[in-house]
Amino acid sequence: MIRLVSGDAIAEFDLVGAEPKRWFAGGKERLWTPSPEYWWPDIAPNLFPICGAVRDATIQVDGIAYPMPIHGFAPTMPFELVERSADRAVFRLEDNAATRKHYPFAFRLDVVYTLSADALREELVVTNRGDVPLPYAVGVHPGFATGVLEQNVWTLRFDEQEADRVPTIATGGIFTSETRSVPFEGKKLPLSSEIFAPGAFCFLDAASKGVALVDETGGGVRVLLEDMPHIVLWTKPGAPYVCIEGWTGHGDPAGFEGDLKDKPSMRFLDRGASATHAATYTIL
Repeated sequence: MIRLVSGDAIAEFDLVGAEPKRWFAGGKERLWTPSPEYWWPDIAPNLFPICGAVRDATIQVDGIAYPMPIHGFAPTMPFELVERSADRAVFRLEDNAATRKHYPFAFRLDVVYTLSADALREELVVTNRGDVPLPYAVGVHPGFATGVLEQNVWTLRFDEQEADRVPTIATGGIFTSETRSVPFEGKKLPLSSEIFAPGAFCFLDAASKGVALVDETGGGVRVLLEDMPHIVLWTKPGAPYVCIEGWTGHGDPAGFEGDLKDKPSMRFLDRGASATHAATYTIL
């Protein structure tokens, strides 16, 4: 584990996936403790080079099929620690023989963490190291500790009023043309396990950049997203966490069988170009 410290705040990261494994701030553990019953071994994975799922767990690039797990391969790949100070660390993944089995592109993914007493900031920096345009998506998937929702009062507060219907996601993570309702109360979404029984809520091109997860006292965590337009909310019924995710891309729509470069909501980088996407988690 790589540990960062700032005042009383502590954050710890695994080199596999450059994943946060602990964030202690404001006297509380802010991330959930993983359990095989609900989600294992993930706590807060980083998503690359896709977000969500692809049809038959396979992408097509120039007529060749490549296996691609849900949310991409980055969560299970070893990163290199390339910079470190007391409160900042930079993790790096570059294309190699293992990544090219899934994704035939030359890339660099830097994950940069900066810890302060009341916040943890995460930057995902994607660079095209190849000679052809780089199609990609990135995302963050932190699971915040809530305890079982039926035993604790939690509400999500959005910065802006969001659409009250979201796409229905079929088994396998495919986005259908159907929608389902979101039980908003204005800009607030009271949480219960029941509302997540049909699956995740995915707000495509959300109006909000920030979402706060608050308890009955008003304490909690606020997530501020930068250049990650899709907001995804997810938990498993009965689980002691809620995920507030930021994605640049999303799962395949029903019926899509095209090339990766034609997949909806993909980003593209020219040769040598870089792009930064970020999320800041602040305690309330």
